[in-house]
Amino acid sequence: MEKLLIVNNLKQSNDSKNFYNEISFEISKPSLVKIYDEGNGNLFEILSGKANYFSGNVFLLGKNLKDYQIKDKLSLFLDPEKLSSRMILKNYLQYIALLKSISKTEAEQRLTKLIRFLELEYFLSHSLKKLPLLQKYLVSLICSLIDEPQIILFKWNINKLDFESQKIFENFILKCKDNGITWIIKTNNNNNNFENLFFDQFIKIVNGAIEL
Repeated sequence: MEKLLIVNNLKQSNDSKNFYNEISFEISKPSLVKIYDEGNGNLFEILSGKANYFSGNVFLLGKNLKDYQIKDKLSLFLDPEKLSSRMILKNYLQYIALLKSISKTEAEQRLTKLIRFLELEYFLSHSLKKLPLLQKYLVSLICSLIDEPQIILFKWNINKLDFESQKIFENFILKCKDNGITWIIKTNNNNNNFENLFFDQFIKIVNGAIEL
């Protein structure tokens, strides 16, 4: 399998704690990866370019992650519970496409495809604030997929969904993987229940180091 993401001797710390002490790992594509981070560090913020690190290197598709041109190949999943706007869904999705500098024609094509894929046609005239929680997760997924990323970074919190809704969302994760997208799912709870997900790789970070 082709190497997609390479983290090499990544180190991040503050005056009182080593969050990551020269950790290294590789992820192939497409795959489903679970990261258990006991210290609940900000690895995803580092990978998505929203936080700095002290030393080390991160490579995506063979290029240094600091290269601005590949930032859109990696998407940090938006917290669905922050979708509290009164804006109707159709307008919100068009607004997201505009923020991401996607042309109107291209945005229409991508959104039409994604709305159909995630079965959100019925909800287009609903306000975000009034959407059921599952549909908010699917809207967040559109916000990631519209960039056509190689990787989605997802902080696991869907245990807030009921059993059936969780199964539906997990099935969409698997469909995305079948379409070539790698999911990196991060949790600080080793007892999370995954109904349908079987991981290709498990990375456990304890006391700032990878535990083998």
